[in-house]
Amino acid sequence: MRENTEDAYAGMYGFFKKGTPDEIATQEILFTRKGVERVIRYAFELARRRGKGRKLTLVDKANAVRAMDLWTRTFAEVGAEYPDIAREHAYIDAATMWCVKNPEWFDTVVTSNMFGDILTDLAAMVQGGLGIAASGNLHPGRVSLFEPIHGSAPKYTGKNVASPIATIMAVQMMLDYLGEARAAARIEDTVAGLLRSRKIPSLGSDSGLDQRGRRHGDRRPRAGQGPGLIRVVPARRPVRNARPIARRARDRPRASRKAHEIP
Repeated sequence: MRENTEDAYAGMYGFFKKGTPDEIATQEILFTRKGVERVIRYAFELARRRGKGRKLTLVDKANAVRAMDLWTRTFAEVGAEYPDIAREHAYIDAATMWCVKNPEWFDTVVTSNMFGDILTDLAAMVQGGLGIAASGNLHPGRVSLFEPIHGSAPKYTGKNVASPIATIMAVQMMLDYLGEARAAARIEDTVAGLLRSRKIPSLGSDSGLDQRGRRHGDRRPRAGQGPGLIRVVPARRPVRNARPIARRARDRPRASRKAHEIP
């Protein structure tokens, strides 16, 4: 979990004597108790909900960035409310080393905006590359955004070398967040199965998939049967009296978009 609104990214910066040999540049690191506690509490809840290692690791640099003492104290105070979740701590430099050497040691990790920006790209490469890593910008109770961790990657547009797996797994992450655990599991299991069977031969630009998730040369793959096509197809159910239902549906008021937001 990466805090995504504060830290050095808050936009508090300035220049003095810009363009001269005596130029000075400053940028403020901003942490608030509210922002820090919000992400730490959510991370504890996530570690509990995942139910795997039931362990949460705080990654900071409080031994050098003294303002991060706020993270250390908040982690301890909030953690006392979660006795079933083991707490661990790592400085960011050591955490990057362990992420490469023994990534299985981590279960759930929480960190600041800047350190999270670095650590998430490293973790993406450990699992196979930016082409398969999904991400979510979460606003609990409000609208959230899910996307591949690599962003739009415009330099690869039209070249059919960017793997679509990250986009597909972003949908999986979104469904899981919305409480659609069964649909999310179907997507994850499908991707895992295609990788195990080598129908997706590689996670890189030589994956053989085009930008729509099809293998090159597969002109008309059928739903759920194309070697590289990943779809979740809902079961079809017979509908009686379809026409009257359709007419009545037109008379109903349209649902508000807010109906899809998390209450």
